[in-house]
Amino acid sequence: MIFKNVEIFNIREMVKNEEGDGYILKRFPSYCEADMLEQGINMNRSSIGVEFRFKFKGEVSFKLKSKNPEGARACLYLGDVQAMWQQSLFTIGNEIRDIVVKEYEELNDCVKQINDMKNARFSDKLYRLVFDYNDFELIDVCGDFLPIDALDCPSKKYLSYGSSISSCSLTYISQISYNYMLAKQLGYDFINVGFSGSCRMEKEIVDYICDHERFDLATMELGINVIDSFDAEQFRERVHYLLTSIGALDFYERIYVIDIFPYFNEMCGVSEEKLELFRRIVKEETLALNNPKIKHLRGDSLLSDRSKLCADLVHPDIDGHFEIYSNLLKVINEDQL
Repeated sequence: MIFKNVEIFNIREMVKNEEGDGYILKRFPSYCEADMLEQGINMNRSSIGVEFRFKFKGEVSFKLKSKNPEGARACLYLGDVQAMWQQSLFTIGNEIRDIVVKEYEELNDCVKQINDMKNARFSDKLYRLVFDYNDFELIDVCGDFLPIDALDCPSKKYLSYGSSISSCSLTYISQISYNYMLAKQLGYDFINVGFSGSCRMEKEIVDYICDHERFDLATMELGINVIDSFDAEQFRERVHYLLTSIGALDFYERIYVIDIFPYFNEMCGVSEEKLELFRRIVKEETLALNNPKIKHLRGDSLLSDRSKLCADLVHPDIDGHFEIYSNLLKVINEDQL
């Protein structure tokens, strides 16, 4: 979505806030919320995978505020190069925050060199505000923004759908989640359509992805958010619809379907039998497609055990995300994507 020459990446609808002066940003259009539970609706307003991408001369500013008690955060990148400490991290609270970004004019040549050495995905002229997780409201953007060229961003795209594990929960910053690191290593743009606590494979979400998103690589992490509330038949029905719908698309190079990562299921009220049943359903539905471009991966083949979990007994810690990333990258390289 483009707003005043700023690309609001991974946002697909802006709704005027009737109780305020700004816009509520939605990752999927409002009609996709029809079958969502409250948490899913909230996650649709989160900043998971959201970036402001822009080119400019001189100085620009972004007026933002967050209703979340914890506020929201954004990191600034110049291409793929982290900004210097004065502009590296911004916090958005309950009052309007005016984030001012100044051009690194005297450092442009050096920043370009660093991006070149990184074999960066993005043009060194493209500035990126990368948001963490929590929702925020866009009040306005101010300054002389230049149009973004298609060559400023990677041509290939990686789409990641899944639970909070794929939505960067408990990674401190999104840039150290397994899927963000994977996109960066592969040189792909990263479309994070994960839904924390609410990856329920709603028909509207599946249909929107099929009708509006183009990607070269995708990962689908399925099961953990519904293992408490779905029975086997309901789970199979939704997995089947998602995989047959997205699998029927003709433009992607590879899709990896990941079942449930190791977690303390017995402490969370889920038996080993049901855990393995849900894993088996994901595998069976993937194999039934008989599509060489779609591959099933057990979650415990990417995260070897429960030693790399946070204290909530579910989410991988930083080491866990790195293990998932490393193992998934190895699979992809072996498949010669």
